[in-house]
Amino acid sequence: GLWLHGQVGTGKTTLAMLVSRAALDAGRAVAIYSLPRLLSEIRATFESDGYAREQGVPVPEVPPCLPTVRACVELAADHAWLLDNGRVVRGPVTVTPGDEENPTPRGSFTVQWKAPTYTSREFLVQMPWSVFFADGGIAFHEGNPDSASAGCVKLDEEDARAFFTYLQVGDAVQIV
Repeated sequence: GLWLHGQVGTGKTTLAMLVSRAALDAGRAVAIYSLPRLLSEIRATFESDGYAREQGVPVPEVPPCLPTVRACVELAADHAWLLDNGRVVRGPVTVTPGDEENPTPRGSFTVQWKAPTYTSREFLVQMPWSVFFADGGIAFHEGNPDSASAGCVKLDEEDARAFFTYLQVGDAVQIV
């Protein structure tokens, strides 16, 4: 296999396509995966029938994000993690993301700013322990899990405090 790693815009995808074209021309099979997708594919081989766990093989919970991020959210599972160089520091914790009308944006983000107490100007709702990471006021914050957010990632009080304390301005966040 070939592993390409680097900053955005450095030509990794172009290089991968050129290498893939040469491999295909040589009659070889090619598969291209992002790291989150590759980890999900590997995890699925362990979890599809529970065989590995039944045989006593430890199958760790692997966040589906790049190991370089400090916070990872998996919307399909309503889970989030705090990471330190790919090592899970906290999680998985249960989150309440946005709904279909106000979805939580997917992608890679950076913590922009933090506020221990904040009131949404748009919805006039308290957002304790806010960690803002996307345009439009999207943040991790404490909130009622019984109702969808307006795109934010809501956490219980203990987890919201932990995310607020751990994450710093400039930290990478990935939502998948």
